[in-house]
Amino acid sequence: MATFKIPVQFEKPLQEPVNLSVILADAQGTIIQQSPVDEKGDAGFDEALLKRGNLQVVVLPNTDDSLEGVTHLQQLERFRPYISSIDWRDGNRPVIKPIPPIFTEYWLLRFCRVLGRLTKNYLIGNNQLQLPVCKARVNICEVDKIFWLIRKIPDQVILRIPELFRVAPKLNVLKPNILINTPIVRPNILIRPANTTQLAEPIIKLEPAIAARFNTTNIPVLRNELVNNFKLLIPHFCRIPWLWPYFYRCDKIKTTYTDENGRFDTNIIYFTNGDKPDIYIWVECLINGVWETVYRPAIACNTRWDYVCGSEINISITDPRVTPNCGPALNGEAVWVRTIGNFSVRDVLQTSNNTPIQGVPFERKGLFRYGADHRSPFATTATSAKLNFSVIFGSGLPLSGAKYFRWMCRKTHNEAMVPESGADIALTANIHRPYLVERMEGVTKHFDVRSVLLGPFTVNSKALYLIPPINPIGFEGITDSIGWMSMGVMTTDLDTRTLAGDGLYEFWLEIFDQAGNRVNPPQAFFQIPTVSNFNSSETASAEYFGICNGMNAFKMVVRVDSLNNKTVAEIHPVRLTSGPGGPYKVSNPCGFLDYSNGGEKNISIPFKAYQANNFADFSFSVGRGNAGTGAYPTVASISGMVIGDAGRYVRDVDGVYMPDDSPDLEFSPDELMQTCAAGGRAAFTQSLYVNALHVDGYRQLDELDSSASAAFALSKLA
Repeated sequence: MATFKIPVQFEKPLQEPVNLSVILADAQGTIIQQSPVDEKGDAGFDEALLKRGNLQVVVLPNTDDSLEGVTHLQQLERFRPYISSIDWRDGNRPVIKPIPPIFTEYWLLRFCRVLGRLTKNYLIGNNQLQLPVCKARVNICEVDKIFWLIRKIPDQVILRIPELFRVAPKLNVLKPNILINTPIVRPNILIRPANTTQLAEPIIKLEPAIAARFNTTNIPVLRNELVNNFKLLIPHFCRIPWLWPYFYRCDKIKTTYTDENGRFDTNIIYFTNGDKPDIYIWVECLINGVWETVYRPAIACNTRWDYVCGSEINISITDPRVTPNCGPALNGEAVWVRTIGNFSVRDVLQTSNNTPIQGVPFERKGLFRYGADHRSPFATTATSAKLNFSVIFGSGLPLSGAKYFRWMCRKTHNEAMVPESGADIALTANIHRPYLVERMEGVTKHFDVRSVLLGPFTVNSKALYLIPPINPIGFEGITDSIGWMSMGVMTTDLDTRTLAGDGLYEFWLEIFDQAGNRVNPPQAFFQIPTVSNFNSSETASAEYFGICNGMNAFKMVVRVDSLNNKTVAEIHPVRLTSGPGGPYKVSNPCGFLDYSNGGEKNISIPFKAYQANNFADFSFSVGRGNAGTGAYPTVASISGMVIGDAGRYVRDVDGVYMPDDSPDLEFSPDELMQTCAAGGRAAFTQSLYVNALHVDGYRQLDELDSSASAAFALSKLA
């Protein structure tokens, strides 16, 4: 196919060289072909395309990634492209009319350095730690200025702008009649609501002289005032969501990635004679092999207007799916057993502590510290993570004498912490380690994630796992990696529901040589985090090191609630007793409990808060009055752990809490009614929440929680 050369000419010589591209688009703006302008000032196109007719010809500066993924002219507006027609007067040679200086002066390009750091706060044991987020994909966008978008904003929207500078309307909404089936009518945001009353302040409050200029229905004047006062209006527009689709548009101009310290640092292009860059950033992380958006706040409230090139952008994300994935390197021949999920292994108590709670002994050995105390067992549910030991392998590994590893466990105590000897169990789930591969699209760098199987492999009749080297290249045939996805390796993936019931389990890590024979490393070979610094290691202390099956090993105990014991929350009918050991009555079918003596302590308010192994807290609230407007708490409200008695409530073996019929424990009507006692009548709400303490290494398992609600009323007999 013949190629035509189209010269690109200028009315005024360029101040400095600019890389340009010429684009052919159809009448609807869809891009058909594009060509860079060569050193002679020509762009080349297919002859057949040029002779199709009804084409748009566009000239614009060509940066490294300005045309990446572009399919329509609308995506190029921020470059202020020159749109022309083809002149065929010079015989059969097509010519683009000379480009005016108003475009070429704007096209002078400069680099702007955009840098910053990505972090997340984690609760590691009882400490809040700010840790970097590594290998995250940082998408840098430029937000269009209002004067680029102003001409596209519908007139109806422009006409709503004056409302924002007047006293804001308040709707008088009629209470709907729920007995009449009426169609749902969606409000039209472009129509000012009728039947309104006035509030004290306008939505946007500026100097009176400026606000007065918006008191007009002249659309061109309003558009001009928006442009002239946009910097003053930006903070206010952040609070007006119905404006966002019209006033803010974001074009991605660069993608970069965070390093091992969570830092990103890249250059973008901006125009010397245009505006300073307006930067908006959104972030993706690799979660279960898929890039997922983990940070993307509203553009209107999170754009860095007139970004100062080189200034640091610090972003803290909160997405619960993001786990610690950065880790310091470990030098030498050692393994650092660092975490179970997000929890430091130091946050699992390895010694006995039987300090009573609510008067009942409670053994904390093997429990996770979630808050100020060790009270959380490990559990696995259908929506939780499995038990993941994260290990960092030293730079001196693998060796011929330390090539493989495996995890083992056995049950040592039952759910009541009575010694029980269980069989040795080898953990044999498939374990993969992800690594990064670099991919180029034109001149733009991207990353893909692949993974390599660590095991299990049958070696010397055992299911063993390969110790990975510090560099992926050459490991198991890897030739194209630029690094591991993270320093830590998730070396287990145990569903604890497959274990031999609730109780205390001992886990240990074994090391094998290249022939699959178990070896006997020294204590210093096994490292654990220090107490004071999650990112520092020290030689495993006596609680984390010992002889297992005749050889040295890292070892620790973990309390497991493997039967997935959900909590129970029940509210039982309120009782009015006739004396110690005597009969009682409950509320009538209308919900009232009739009493005669307001000062007599004869009311019991029972509820059940239960978890099979007592791993739960409860909160029981009895409120007087209308729950819809905020019930007043009463003396019958109580909270605690489901392990034993709490306040005036006595717990039985089934987990039912109830003030017994002792006069010192039951409640009197006057105690409950307080200011309502004079009238002799009051209504009460009851709410119970039982909070499971279980964790999966990343979060508390809220799916094991339970709740209940009820109500009753007291009425004095005449």
